[in-house]
Amino acid sequence: MADALGDPQRVGVAVRGGFEDRAGVELAGRDGRQRAAGCQLSGRRRLRRPFRRPLPQARGAFDADDVATLFILGLPGSTYLYQGEELGLHEVADIAASDRQDPTFFRTGGAEIGRDGCRVPLPWTSVGSSFGFGPDGAHLPQPAWFAEHAVEAQDADPDSTLNLYRCALELRHRLQAAEGLEWVETGREDVLRFRRPNGWEVVTNFGERPFELAGVEPVIRSGAALEGAVAGESTVWLAPGGDGGDGGDGGDAPA
Repeated sequence: MADALGDPQRVGVAVRGGFEDRAGVELAGRDGRQRAAGCQLSGRRRLRRPFRRPLPQARGAFDADDVATLFILGLPGSTYLYQGEELGLHEVADIAASDRQDPTFFRTGGAEIGRDGCRVPLPWTSVGSSFGFGPDGAHLPQPAWFAEHAVEAQDADPDSTLNLYRCALELRHRLQAAEGLEWVETGREDVLRFRRPNGWEVVTNFGERPFELAGVEPVIRSGAALEGAVAGESTVWLAPGGDGGDGGDGGDAPA
């Protein structure tokens, strides 16, 4: 969990600092918010040198990126999603030198591998010469594990990463409020909880022990469903008044 969101106290301090320093502008973009909050999502980023990352976890297993994503999407301001993030893809790191195209790789003699791994075409289907991206193969090699993370494979699975993102973005639109938040005391150092001006709440449990949350039903969660509690290493959203997500305009942000 620390690799995804960092220390919970450091995250809270960074988010507060972002608002104080630049009236929330520091958090207006996903990159800015990840830097401010200490979030390190797997994403699809430029790597300085080749290395092997673990393959994405099987759907249904704990995914720290989902925990971080729901936390970030709950913050005020605009947000940006990297292509493939909604499918749970990480950067393809093991592209052979003979297949690389990024000028950075050639300018540095391979010391920096560039962004080829971020530009591998996305998998739409589980089969085909380019996993549905086009009829004549992909311009950069796609790994075999793309098949199980294709849109086709995730579309009908309610527990897939793709459908988590779809649900979160729809709810975010409906719950959107004025630019502001207030922190809610949790009594635990490993749990952060904040409330947006319209009553929309985000609760992130950094620890392994469940956090009691009696009397309310989350409208979305990144982890296991527990009655009256937030599972360890997970984020949940609570709709205003428990009404299922019709948040209204939210009014004025709190001082």
